[in-house]
Amino acid sequence: MEFDWGLDRNQVAWGLLGVLVVSVLVIVVLELVGTLGFAVFLYYALRPAEERFEERFGDHPDVPPTLSLLLVGIPFLLIVGYTGLVAFREVCQVINSRQIQWAQQYLRPFTSGASCINIQGAARQLIGVPAGQGGPQAAGQGGAQATAGFTDTLRQYATLLFKILVRVFIVVVVAFYLLRDDEEIAGWFRKSFDYDDAVMDFTERVDRDLEHIFFGNLLTIVVTTVIAVAVYLALDMVVPAGDIARPILLGLATGVAVIIPIVGMKIVYVPYAVWLLIQATGKGSAMPVWFPVLYFAVTFVVVDTIPDFWIRSFLSAGRLTLGMIMLAYVLGTVVFGWSGLFIGPIVLTVGYHFADAVFPKLVAGHAV
Repeated sequence: MEFDWGLDRNQVAWGLLGVLVVSVLVIVVLELVGTLGFAVFLYYALRPAEERFEERFGDHPDVPPTLSLLLVGIPFLLIVGYTGLVAFREVCQVINSRQIQWAQQYLRPFTSGASCINIQGAARQLIGVPAGQGGPQAAGQGGAQATAGFTDTLRQYATLLFKILVRVFIVVVVAFYLLRDDEEIAGWFRKSFDYDDAVMDFTERVDRDLEHIFFGNLLTIVVTTVIAVAVYLALDMVVPAGDIARPILLGLATGVAVIIPIVGMKIVYVPYAVWLLIQATGKGSAMPVWFPVLYFAVTFVVVDTIPDFWIRSFLSAGRLTLGMIMLAYVLGTVVFGWSGLFIGPIVLTVGYHFADAVFPKLVAGHAV
């Protein structure tokens, strides 16, 4: 039995080469799926700003994406990175504090891999033994161990920092070229499918909804952060005895936490309200007991609830409902981890429009 597929050797060779190239690309994408997903999020989140800059600087193709990244994208990355770093440090300090020693045995399984390392403490050990803990002999005996510990700590942080910088570089580069060359990429895609109406309609729907979702995410974070910072600064000035520690940082953390599925910013302000209540009820505390209640009530109403109504109406303006988007975030993070915050909405959007525009025609046997 012979099969004649109408393929010559050149076509077979090119086909095999194409399979090889696609296989390598799939491996790269799977290795960097979270990084590339974040780059796609940044592209869609910055595209409205890039279009505004393009109206003003359209003669210079590199200027609009550069301004979008410098004025919006990179500051956003810095805020998220700094907030995450400070939050990690504060969590480590709380976990290692004496006040919750009773709970450390329950927290260790979740924090053993976090490696809460204190570089400052290692540096102090390296330059000398603290006062009251031995003389020159003790310092000499501990010097070698301190040096080895500090070197190992420094190596771990250097490796982690290098990996983070590489990922950030990939995100910025991919987002830049998507912003600059998106029209060329779209033109190549249309030409590859011979300008098929069904393909064009499907991709335009997906593209439009992804911009709606991801730009809505960025807008949500910015609006919530501004409101939270303003509210916390006002509370700190109106009630000095309340003493909100680092109100700007607390506002940044509250705004960034909006992207966390289900709990959102409550993961920040609810524990902080409990901490304020513990401080207020302590002996000799100058903080009034009613201040934590005021902080929680104002945050819940002004920072959490009121903006949520506006954001909810904005995100529900498209064909994808807010419930579907939230489900995509939850299932995305369960399946893909943190990268599911970006992969989940992409899968939802593609799947929804396939089920809405393509699948019924396939079942009915009609031409797509």
